[in-house]
Amino acid sequence: MRAHTGDLIIVKGRTDSSATRRAMVLEAHGPDGSAPFLVRWIEGGHQALVFPGPDAVVVTEAEQAEQDRATGRGIDLVQSALEKDRDASAPRGIQ
Repeated sequence: MRAHTGDLIIVKGRTDSSATRRAMVLEAHGPDGSAPFLVRWIEGGHQALVFPGPDAVVVTEAEQAEQDRATGRGIDLVQSALEKDRDASAPRGIQ
């Protein structure tokens, strides 16, 4: 696994009750951008040296930005649909 400063490491929860964790890569200490990585965990903000296991993936800044844009577009579509539904079901004035 390779990562660069600014990439995210996402560690999937191992069970249904454990949460997915995210960390931003601050430094790659291995050769060619490999582990160990100095990261800052998004939840809590503490820093740690991490050797990611098979339950982890690296998401680049560009991939994360695209996912954020896609999520934002999805949210915009849902909000638009809710507004149209609300407008359609609003009581009309007496004529």
